[in-house]
Amino acid sequence: MQSRLFRTLGVGILFLVALVSLQAHAQAADATAVAAQWKPQELDFDLMEFTAEYSCQGLHGKMQLLLQALGAQPGAELVELGCMEPGFRGTRMPTVKMRFASLHPADGSGAQRGAWKSVNLVGIGKFDNTECELLEAVSRQVLPRFTVRNVQDLPPCFPHTQTLVPSFKLEVFAPVGADQARTQ
Repeated sequence: MQSRLFRTLGVGILFLVALVSLQAHAQAADATAVAAQWKPQELDFDLMEFTAEYSCQGLHGKMQLLLQALGAQPGAELVELGCMEPGFRGTRMPTVKMRFASLHPADGSGAQRGAWKSVNLVGIGKFDNTECELLEAVSRQVLPRFTVRNVQDLPPCFPHTQTLVPSFKLEVFAPVGADQARTQ
């Protein structure tokens, strides 16, 4: 009976310690948040791919995942351009017109809050580790539209050769908590 009481107390204490730790972590994350503002962006993302082919719909899906991973404001508009064949036929030069908003630090205070978030763009549900040329294009065309730092160097991509990219890590200034909701 006594050992059961001690076990129950021990589990309760562990639960309280975990709860306090989570609360302290949340408060620390909120303390690093700063005022931010959404900046509208428009981009024709052109991909000239030598190693792989992407359907326009396939590239559209990759760009949606990318914008979500980088903390773009929900409600981005993406339209495929230059697709001669409907459906899922691959092409070596697909284009996706993108309209979205990215978060940037702002002077003063505002309703929006942002903080630095670590992101790895390679992995399950993200970019495949063989998509070197696509990641290179993302690095050149999309990342400059966001506030990023500590961007990992990509290995050199060679046309007609699958170059493995084990990871593509960076830090992006992204919304904190409820700020991810559309506020315009």
